[in-house]
Amino acid sequence: MSLHNRIEEYIHAHSGEMLDVLSKLVAIPSVKGEPEPNAPFGREPRCALEAMAEICKEYGFDTSICENVVGSADFAPNGDVQLGILCHLDVVPVEPSNWSTPPFEVTQRDGVLYGRGVIDDKGPAVASLFAMRCIKELEIPLKKGVRLIFGTDEENGSEDMAIYRKFVKLPPNVFTPDGSFPVINIEKGMMRSRFSGQYLGGSVKRFEGGKIPNAVPDSAAAEVVGISAEIIRENASALNGLSFEITERADSVLIECTGKAAHASTPEGGANAVTGLLALLAKLPLAECEQSRIIRGLSGQF
Repeated sequence: MSLHNRIEEYIHAHSGEMLDVLSKLVAIPSVKGEPEPNAPFGREPRCALEAMAEICKEYGFDTSICENVVGSADFAPNGDVQLGILCHLDVVPVEPSNWSTPPFEVTQRDGVLYGRGVIDDKGPAVASLFAMRCIKELEIPLKKGVRLIFGTDEENGSEDMAIYRKFVKLPPNVFTPDGSFPVINIEKGMMRSRFSGQYLGGSVKRFEGGKIPNAVPDSAAAEVVGISAEIIRENASALNGLSFEITERADSVLIECTGKAAHASTPEGGANAVTGLLALLAKLPLAECEQSRIIRGLSGQF
């Protein structure tokens, strides 16, 4: 039997096990949370890290965890690791109403797998692990060793890798199975900034929206005073692709905007609730103040 056929036979024979491992990882809602002892990025990313490390250890790989943020599994019979495969186990938050299947379960439908992390990046991590296992168990000789690296903070700036590199030198050749085939050699730029200033009052009492910096926000809310709900509804009807819920309160009106979430790498697939709500506010007769001028200026960017 040719080597190609042996590899195909191995992968086919282990496809059910691959799905079981993926299901175990997807079931962990590894969204970044509050730091805890031995869990710098929260409890769930740490649980995913431990689960993956235990699986790698069961398959006979030399496994370790660095500073509770990055795990690795080596297959290097001669001790010379020259290739790194960089994956991540953290995921972005989910809005269940945007899912037609349970987000933290793997669902098979028409030959497609659904579940948070199936594509980004738990699925590729499992595929890489089983590729290494296939080579190991079929005793295919390698001239150089391979290291599978799995982090827990890619979705929020990759602080995990900054920590990892303080203690461990990366292999000279590294790629990440986290993108389109065969290679992406450049990505969109991203700026993460914080702005603050004194709030001087006016029509807008409160504004909030968005949860994480690398996803299109699907919800936003503002509370306004001195403007009728009827005027707000009239202006909201002119904005397409978003839905607005306007609720009258004792001395204010609550405006809740619902859009569509999308990963920051594909923003065209979403509908930004934050910018949509700002666009609505810019149409309203806000009390004249510095904040209203800022809102109108921002709305011109959308």
